[in-house]
Amino acid sequence: METFYDTLKNITVYILLVSVISNLLSGSTYKKYIRFFAGLVVIALILNPISKLINEGSDIFENIKLYDLNTRFSEYEQNIKFYGEKDNEQYSMLCGDIINGLLYKNDLILDDYEVEQDMNTGKPAYIYVRASMTEKLSAKDVIVDDEGNVSNKSLEMRADSLETDICESFGVSSDIVDIYVGP
Repeated sequence: METFYDTLKNITVYILLVSVISNLLSGSTYKKYIRFFAGLVVIALILNPISKLINEGSDIFENIKLYDLNTRFSEYEQNIKFYGEKDNEQYSMLCGDIINGLLYKNDLILDDYEVEQDMNTGKPAYIYVRASMTEKLSAKDVIVDDEGNVSNKSLEMRADSLETDICESFGVSSDIVDIYVGP
């Protein structure tokens, strides 16, 4: 929605500016060329946010799906608190869907996961995720320190980002989250 308002503001300011210039050059032979050019710029201003939405479309839909899953997870937690309803299969599938969405967001593929549920709160008591990268490792991402230990900054950054996303989505601390991201 913010993009819409920014675009509307830009178009309004631009049209006002063109109107002022057009009135200043009212008797000029260049007026029709200025109006033609101004029309092209207005079209570009309108098409710019539309093209951004089209290019980022998959991310927008993935974010909507993730929001829906988090909402369903919150509803499930509320059902446990108020009614004591526990469906471990539904819980596991819902957690798996949320984890899959978060992995997709971080360009990772789910290999395996395990979620243990705290039966009193409905929140996860333990989360384990094993994932792999969607693309092959490059040599520039591999670091060898002075002691000969090999690490991969891309894997570590993705694991950290995934851990943060999981903690935020499930409302848990990082103490109960165990993540392994491999090549």
